[in-house]
Formats: sequence, C-alpha cells, structure tokens
Amino acid sequence: MKVYGDLIRSMHLDVKHSLLPARSVQMLLEFFALIDVRGKGFIDDIVFTVLMEIFTDLGPKQIENVFNMFDVDLSGCMEFDEFYLLICMLIAIKDGDEKLFLFRHSKICFQLLDVDGSGTIDRQELERLGIIFNFSTVASRRLFDEFDINGNKQLDVKEFQMLTLACLDEEQKLVSYTKEKRKEGGFPWLWFNIKCFFGMAISDVDEYLEKKDKKSKSGSALRDGG
Repeated sequence: MKVYGDLIRSMHLDVKHSLLPARSVQMLLEFFALIDVRGKGFIDDIVFTVLMEIFTDLGPKQIENVFNMFDVDLSGCMEFDEFYLLICMLIAIKDGDEKLFLFRHSKICFQLLDVDGSGTIDRQELERLGIIFNFSTVASRRLFDEFDINGNKQLDVKEFQMLTLACLDEEQKLVSYTKEKRKEGGFPWLWFNIKCFFGMAISDVDEYLEKKDKKSKSGSALRDGG
C-alpha cells in the first residue's frame, strides 16, 4: 500500500512510542470533526472509502476489508480511537516504519486481526494485515507457516509477537546492509532478500530505501543541530 495526502505527509510519529504527539492529535481531532458530517462522533463506510481513496492506492475491496478490520465493535462505523490508530499506521507506512509500528503495537494489531475474538488468527486473517503493511500473499503465508510453532494452523498472540520481531529484525539487517552495497556499486542481493522476505516488488525497493535514507539523514541533521 502506498500513502498520499498533505495531512499524512505533515505528521510524524513519536520516535520512542510510535504514536502521534499531542499537537498532532489535536490536529487530527479537528480533522475528524470536519469529516464527521452528521456530528455523531463517528464516520461511516462511505466517508471512510473516500478518505482511503485519497490517502492510499487501495482498491474498493481492499478498502472494505480495512474498514471491517478497524470496525472492532462491529458498529458499521469508525470512531475517533479507531481512526487514530489507522492514521498512525498510515504515517508509519509513509515514513517507512511500518515494521517497527507493527512490532511496538503487536497486541493491538493482533486484536484487529482476531475478528472472531477466538484469541488466535488464521492464515486468512494474517493476509488482511498484508494489505496494510505491504506483505504479499506469498510472504504472509510463508511467515504464517514459519511461526505456527505448534502446527495447529493458528497463531496465538505470542507466536504473532515473534513474527513481528522477526520482521523488524530482518528489516534492520537489510537496511544496514545498503550502505556497504552502495559503496560497492549495487546491491542485487539486498533487492532479492527484501523481495523474498516482505514480498515487495523490485520496483518498490528504491522507494523503500529512499525513505530510510531520508529518515537517517534527518535524524543526523537534528543531532548535529542540537
């Protein structure tokens, strides 16, 4: 999933907790009040669909799946706390921090996937997460099989947390490897591993790495300025 929009571009998550700072939360509250056309404290699936068409490149069916995932109380609408979590995810994706967000908020993400409240998620439920966090269907299935430790075709919350930790660890290894490979004039090995592990298209790898470089340079500039 790719993320667009001036609102999303203007916001960044807190480095320590991967959540919005207070000022951005206030801005988001004001925005939510504007799109809450009925003044009822929630937005319906129609407003949500329009927003997701503006903010992302998802198709109608994918948007419907995302809405159903975030409609945790099955009310047919989205309240601010659910909307806040969605926006945090979109910002994390925009900044290239989706795997870190997934790891830090693994319990919340697990609850979103566990739509039937069984305390476990199946392969199909995990694939829904791939829509948001840019795992292909093949990658989602491979990860599921790898971390289904007891082989019961279900992931409990501990198995899911191990999965998110593995994703973060692999991402950090791959990104750190870019510096060495760029000095050597290329990194086909890195492309191959990102594609295999995360199911990313090769055409998306440059954009992915560019996000990481920009964030790294921005952090260095802040430290130097301080």
